[in-house]
Amino acid sequence: MKMRFHRCLYRIAAPLAVTVLLSLFLTLAGCGSAKSGTLPNDPTTPTTPAAAPTVSVSASPASIAAGASSTLTVTATNATAVKVAGSDGSSYNL
Repeated sequence: MKMRFHRCLYRIAAPLAVTVLLSLFLTLAGCGSAKSGTLPNDPTTPTTPAAAPTVSVSASPASIAAGASSTLTVTATNATAVKVAGSDGSSYNL
């Protein structure tokens, strides 16, 4: 009776153990690093650096007397947002 129980257990456990070990092996093998295609930090992949943002400010007229006004023109390139803040606490988003 004891011998039959062991054979029955072996018939069930052996295929189950092989299935679990194979699944574990395939899962761990898939966790390795990719070797094909181009990766973002692959030194052979050419990358173009983003252009630096630039901001220009001009005034018209360039000089004024106390109490007079001047028009400021602000120009920005390669910028996603520009905020101009005044010394009086005012600010403008361009």
